[in-house]
Amino acid sequence: MDADGRNPKQLTPAGVGAWRPRFSPDGQSIFFMMERAEIPVLAKVSVAGGEPAVIAQDVYAESFFDVSPDGKYLAYTIVEKARPAPA
Repeated sequence: MDADGRNPKQLTPAGVGAWRPRFSPDGQSIFFMMERAEIPVLAKVSVAGGEPAVIAQDVYAESFFDVSPDGKYLAYTIVEKARPAPA
């Protein structure tokens, strides 16, 4: 949307629930959490819109993430798989 709130634009397909949006450092993409087949994933979409690209599937709905200042790296919390109990 414009800085004054006018002209909003849908960036993701209708029905896609998205949360925790964060601009890429170059301002050309937006990273966000969304559900795909009822499973939370970390995704990225162009500010021009289009089909979101899934970046990570080992996240959970409450995962947090951040993009490095140069846009080359992504840090995020993951779902830890069950570990065997120590002997």
